[in-house]
Amino acid sequence: MRWTSEQRAFAVEAYFSNNHSYVAVQRAFRTHFGIKPRGPVTDRKSIVLWVENFRTTGSVVKKSSGRQRTVTTPENVEAVRQSILRSPRRSARKHAVALDISNRSMRRILHAHLHFHPYKMVVSDEAHFYLSSCRVGVIGPYFFEEDNHAVTVNSQRYVIMFENFFEPALEEMHLGNVWFQQDGATAHTARASMTDLRAKFPGRLISLRGDIPWAAHSPDLTPCDFFYGDTSRQRFLNIAPQTCFS
Repeated sequence: MRWTSEQRAFAVEAYFSNNHSYVAVQRAFRTHFGIKPRGPVTDRKSIVLWVENFRTTGSVVKKSSGRQRTVTTPENVEAVRQSILRSPRRSARKHAVALDISNRSMRRILHAHLHFHPYKMVVSDEAHFYLSSCRVGVIGPYFFEEDNHAVTVNSQRYVIMFENFFEPALEEMHLGNVWFQQDGATAHTARASMTDLRAKFPGRLISLRGDIPWAAHSPDLTPCDFFYGDTSRQRFLNIAPQTCFS
């Protein structure tokens, strides 16, 4: 509760006139200001603070230490600018430690004074690998896009891809009885998707809820494709990009 200056002054006077008794101060406080028996009164901690302020400053109100110091001076702003230009890859936190500036002040200088903003890299786990040197037995690739923008694969889009792209290409290969394997993704194993797949591959469907259960984390049926995708991914991740465009 916020107490007025009058209430604070009365509590200090009562403290000295009642032999430094906090209980006596609370009783006198309640009586003087007409506070009900269950109403709030000042606690011992507040009385101690007011007495200390009075002894130190001659006032029951804590005085301000003066104008608040700020680190966003022109000198510090320039120091931050030079530090960023020298080491643009160093984090703002490390720059703050090097310049003996709090992290909050560092970010205020960067945003409000220097108008510097970090680049935020969006990392996606999706990757496309395509072997074009040999197309024997390879169908695809197929990209799920609408208006030249990638879209989320759902059951409807999966069925459209299967009927309009995969099935015609498979028929052109004249392979006869073919086994089909897929993972347990929701779009792959939805009711509409499974209905089409069972009709095309009766008794020859390797899938979650298929004729033969698909084992979790199992590789593709084509070892070469599986090996190349993993190897290319590792080589790509080992190359550190030098620019945001890279």
